Amino acid sequence: MSKLAVFAGTVALAAAGVASADYTGTTVMNMGEIVPGTTTYRIFVNFSSPDDRLLAISGNDNVSALRYSGAELVQNSPGFESLDLQDRPFVASLPGDSWVTIGGNFDAGTTDTTFSPGFLAPAFPGASVIKGSFFEQLDNGGYFDFNPGTPEAGGSVLVAQFTIASGATATYEATVDYVLAGQLGATSVAMGTVVIPAPGAMALLGLAGLAGTRRRRA
Repeated sequence: MSKLAVFAGTVALAAAGVASADYTGTTVMNMGEIVPGTTTYRIFVNFSSPDDRLLAISGNDNVSALRYSGAELVQNSPGFESLDLQDRPFVASLPGDSWVTIGGNFDAGTTDTTFSPGFLAPAFPGASVIKGSFFEQLDNGGYFDFNPGTPEAGGSVLVAQFTIASGATATYEATVDYVLAGQLGATSVAMGTVVIPAPGAMALLGLAGLAGTRRRRA
């Protein structure tokens, strides 16, 4: 197993795109005030080709833990405090809820997201709707796309929605597991530390993916 440290400078999101290969960074999108007194953010991971396939967001001892830390996450749907909704974060959710996903269509209420056994256990066993101000998966677990065959338009894949109090901050980090277009072997790279909200703009590339460790599996 080889390790390659990569460094990409901070790059503002631009219409021309990013001319680097494969995984290119993370976008934080400000969705505005959906629940009064809060701000909702969506996190996307970006690739240089729409045919690159995101497999999972995970914790990996050799690459990066999966970790959220910061402001208390908000839920807008009655009953979500029970944390008994699994694998289908969009179906019962209301706008302004907090959840994790691999792609999917919010308006249609569909997602192929599944979870590793014991994901976030024991605090949140198998839960796709996330609460609290901190959670982590250190190794060998996360959430993944059960059917990653359909490329995401534009090479950007939605991986989380977090709603927090307006003016509050949080961070998110994880391992990004993906397959490059036309290849079979999977690549794992550190997402880096995603700052929520992204400083200075609605969306920035570069704070996630500044430095990572990647490994390829045959």
